[in-house]
Amino acid sequence: MLNLSDKLAADGTLRWDVPAGEWVILRTGMTPTGIQNAPASPEGQGFEVDKMNRAAAQAHFEAYIGKLLQRMPRPTAKPLSTSLRTATRWARRTGRRLR
Repeated sequence: MLNLSDKLAADGTLRWDVPAGEWVILRTGMTPTGIQNAPASPEGQGFEVDKMNRAAAQAHFEAYIGKLLQRMPRPTAKPLSTSLRTATRWARRTGRRLR
């Protein structure tokens, strides 16, 4: 996988000397739409987190799941905590990101 962002011209044209081989170009993007998440409890209502922004996703995690784990009794929190650690290890091992 290659990030070709620096190969885009101002008009969006891709300027890239393509190496030999078969390539698939996938361009993704995200634009805030102003839509709020639903269904959600009153405490969880608001705009969706920018899942492509690592700092924003981490802040969101700490504000919700992190607080939940802190408030849960240890025996109750263990299955959730274990699932999160397993998912994180899988992401590291496979080189994939959790979204």
